Amino acid sequence: PSKPYIHPTPDTQIFQEDFGEGEFVLQIVDTDVTDFGGNTHEYSDIDVGVVFDESYPQLLNYDTHSIDDANGELTLSFTSIENLNGGEDWETDGRSSIIVTLTDPNGAGSSTKNVAIAVQPVNDQPTMNLIDNIVLDQGETSSTIDISATDADGNDTIQKFQLSFTGDFDDGTAVDIITPGAISTTDLTVVGINDGNGSGRLTITATSDSTFSDNVYVRACDDSGAD
Repeated sequence: PSKPYIHPTPDTQIFQEDFGEGEFVLQIVDTDVTDFGGNTHEYSDIDVGVVFDESYPQLLNYDTHSIDDANGELTLSFTSIENLNGGEDWETDGRSSIIVTLTDPNGAGSSTKNVAIAVQPVNDQPTMNLIDNIVLDQGETSSTIDISATDADGNDTIQKFQLSFTGDFDDGTAVDIITPGAISTTDLTVVGINDGNGSGRLTITATSDSTFSDNVYVRACDDSGAD
């Protein structure tokens, strides 16, 4: 009997951050299976062990494996870890590494193979704080809400807040605005959109005694453009 091994040596396997579920295939070579004159076992009889090399960061979770008896293909399945990636050096120093061990079922021994796995970062959306509904009664002058956002990427800053609202007011003017900064209409003035540090204050002021209602939407954008 001879011990099974993986061939050829696999390239670095690449996943994107928050990929959910993913897999890749390695090829098992075992002459005890492919020698049709006297094979002693099937590919699926080979014991497979998978552990992470502790010399490298663990950026994903190993789930399970399967072996195709028809061709010796070993499929390894993984799940992502939320918001975890290899950073700026994801292709080199920021990689994970697993050690795959194949053990012959008839005592011929074991072989190991290291496989590098890279997790490519993606630009995550900032997360806004929850903002309650605001009701301005007729004759009431203003209401103020605080807004803030966080970015799962960590090294990004919240670049800006954008405000948008749509509606038809008493004078029949349709409003459709998406812009940071001071915004004025016949019936509504919005001021104080923050630009730079992840939090700000939004002031809504009624400038007439008209009764109106509308939806105001605020979204955050990080310095890489995700929103």
